[in-house]
Amino acid sequence: LPPPGRAEWIALMLAHFGQMEKLYGDRAAVLLFRKWIAFYAGSLKLERSEKLALYRLEEPAPLKAALAGLAGENPPRDPKGLKGRVA
Repeated sequence: LPPPGRAEWIALMLAHFGQMEKLYGDRAAVLLFRKWIAFYAGSLKLERSEKLALYRLEEPAPLKAALAGLAGENPPRDPKGLKGRVA
């Protein structure tokens, strides 16, 4: 199988955040999701400024909008340690 594209990574991030919202509530989910941004950033090849902008968001709607805005044409690298693994 080909590696996931950028849009697939963004969809995964949004789904991951959605599950965190259900489990922790809006505000806590945003704060807790920040630690996952670094994990996803490598696969998405995010610039430092993009990561910092995501880290500063404090509400769910702006975070979801920012994540959706990251979808683009550049294919990401494989995530470290997850190549070939099934979640």
